[in-house]
This record gives sequence, structure tokens and C-alpha cells, in this order.
Amino acid sequence: MLGGSATPTIESLEQIATFLGDPMSEVLIAAGWITAEDIDRARTRPYTAPITTEEALTELGITDPADRRVVESVIDTVKKNRAGGSERSTG
Repeated sequence: MLGGSATPTIESLEQIATFLGDPMSEVLIAAGWITAEDIDRARTRPYTAPITTEEALTELGITDPADRRVVESVIDTVKKNRAGGSERSTG
């Protein structure tokens, strides 16, 4: 890796960032994985409104009406739980 013959893994880059105390973005730029322009584009990406459940199902390719009802039910349950402030316990 140091000789330029190997591509560093994301895990290696995370360790380097931690060791140096540098932001991960700077290490990714230095490693050539991303550019400063990539960071700027990610930070300035325009707001997009959340999609509807119907749009999400279509985007996911869920076309069977029965499957759509099942997934809609799960989504509705999650929305209700979040709105009510309740969270399921995991054990």
C-alpha cells in the first residue's frame, strides 16, 4: 500500500484517519477515492422531498397487490410507532 502497488481498504483508511486524527473525508481524498468536489456536491445536494409509500413500493419493484399491502402495513406500523414515541424492545 505504501509503495503505491495496492489499493487500501476502507478499513485501512479508517485506521489511518483515526491514527492521524484527520477527518475521513481528507483521508479518502488523499487516497484518491474521492475528490474535494465530491465532498462539496454531497454537502450542497438540493433537498428532495420524501417519497410516498406508493412511490417507494414502485421504486423497489414491488408490483404484486398482495405484497404491496403487506409492505404498506409494515410501513404504516413503523410510522405509527414513531409518531407515538414507542420503540420495540429487542429482547
